[in-house]
Amino acid sequence: MFRLDIISKSGLLAFSHDFIIDWCKECFETIDDDLHAGLITASINALRETQKEVITAIRHEGYIMLLYEGRKTRGILTTNEEDPKLHDFLRIAVSKFEFMFLFELESSPILNRSDFDSFREIVATMYDEMMNVDIKGLRKILDIMSSSRISNFIIYETKYLQPIFASLVNPLVNLPLNSVTRILREIECLSILQNKQASHMEINFNQIILHSIRTQTHWIVCLFESRSNTKSTYSTEIAVIKNSLNSHPLIAIEEY
Repeated sequence: MFRLDIISKSGLLAFSHDFIIDWCKECFETIDDDLHAGLITASINALRETQKEVITAIRHEGYIMLLYEGRKTRGILTTNEEDPKLHDFLRIAVSKFEFMFLFELESSPILNRSDFDSFREIVATMYDEMMNVDIKGLRKILDIMSSSRISNFIIYETKYLQPIFASLVNPLVNLPLNSVTRILREIECLSILQNKQASHMEINFNQIILHSIRTQTHWIVCLFESRSNTKSTYSTEIAVIKNSLNSHPLIAIEEY
């Protein structure tokens, strides 16, 4: 998860952007934007009453909310990890937002979110620069995946293992995105420590099979039900995808 919220000091949501592109919003845990903003403001205010130091992060149920206080607004970056680069991203995003929309923030206590929609392109560019997302490689992978029979998959960038695309359309494959990300990161860390990195791997987890493929630019994680009658089907599809990936040098499978 990687979501940016910018809230006025009075608790009104001015801007919200989820950096994961997906075909099925219902696959992810969702919450009303205004309720989300209100809960965050209430949590921050409650913590301030009990702590004297500046609060920069709140941890809750596997997620981390990074906080930054601007002059006119409050920025919240909800993610799965805490890293200096993410604090910098949040600080710069809030500063740019307040510089661009100072008039709108000061002219009325009532905010019209559509006034801030142009900021989406700016933060999307900031995200791509931070994560070094290979857009051309991503588009080519999406073309390959859309031509396959695999409908449940997640694509990660390889530098920080952040999910950048998710297609989860089968309700039987209901493993939360956060769980898949955690599994992938733990395996990657273990493989690095043991010096046994692999270009692909298969994992059985909660009656779901995760088959991951590492290309030159991205990790692709395909999800299947662990039923015996689907084994031959997905094995054939995985083989087709690998052949398609290897036919494009820029996104070919990274062999170890």
